[in-house]
Amino acid sequence: MKKATKDYLFFSKKERIALILFLAIASVVVLLPFWNQHKEVNRDADEYFMPVKTKKTEKEGVAYSGKSEGATHFTYKRRYINQRDEAKTVGRLFSFDPNTLDEAGLKELGLRERTVHTIINYRSKGGKFRSADDLQKIYNLRPDEFARLKPFIVITPKEGKGDNYFKDENRNNYSNQYTSYAKPKLEQKSINVNTADTTAFKSLYGIGSKLAARIVNFRNKLGGFYSIDQVGETYGVPDSTFKNIKAYLVLAEADIQKININTASYDQLNNHPYISSKLAFLIMKYRKDNGDFKTIEDLKPLVEQTNDVFEKLSHYLGCD
Repeated sequence: MKKATKDYLFFSKKERIALILFLAIASVVVLLPFWNQHKEVNRDADEYFMPVKTKKTEKEGVAYSGKSEGATHFTYKRRYINQRDEAKTVGRLFSFDPNTLDEAGLKELGLRERTVHTIINYRSKGGKFRSADDLQKIYNLRPDEFARLKPFIVITPKEGKGDNYFKDENRNNYSNQYTSYAKPKLEQKSINVNTADTTAFKSLYGIGSKLAARIVNFRNKLGGFYSIDQVGETYGVPDSTFKNIKAYLVLAEADIQKININTASYDQLNNHPYISSKLAFLIMKYRKDNGDFKTIEDLKPLVEQTNDVFEKLSHYLGCD
């Protein structure tokens, strides 16, 4: 029995070789799908890379170089790195006037929704673009976006003749797709800065409800304006806006409300825009130690100890 079993399980040399070859081929057949799948994954991963010629290997990607001197180098960068840059150029370029182009047209240029809303809100509050460079002052507008749009900005003159045909530099032809009509020019009236209310200030270019209220509130705290330039000191009023409205501001003789530094309380002194809390304290201490001020000039040594400006204070202080 044992001999029969041994004879049955015994393999000759040729049979052993054939068996080994069979097992090897079977292993290759079984493992081949897994090998192809591995290669497919690597191939798909490579699709996220794009070759870019470069002289040196960059940190962002994997570099390949030939063995010979002067061989071409390639750097492979992931595509998603440039997705943001590609999104910047989305849109169709055409000649346009930022003062009149509607929301749909601004979006067609490729501007982001936040930037479009900022432009619309700026115009609704009376803002105007007087030159192409004014557009770059818009919040949220990136420098590269402005550089792309600048060659296509056409500011329509205030006194126009109806239809305006703008040259489309991108196509070298003329288009009137976005025709604008010049609005009639309204005559700006001058206002007295010491008597004007918020409505009068809002009639000025670039002055909205908030700025108008701030100007009036600042005037009341001071006790009146002694100079037109004080309007420009109001918090929130840009220098460019003040320069535009200054020609329409008039300073009539006003009864400036003065503070008696011999009788005023600490709170009255401290609430004045030109008097710091430190100066208010020094005035109260001086009165306690030396009595009343004889003249306004007696205040100068105290002002020198603070950051206050005596020339401005002298218009609003008295000692009678």
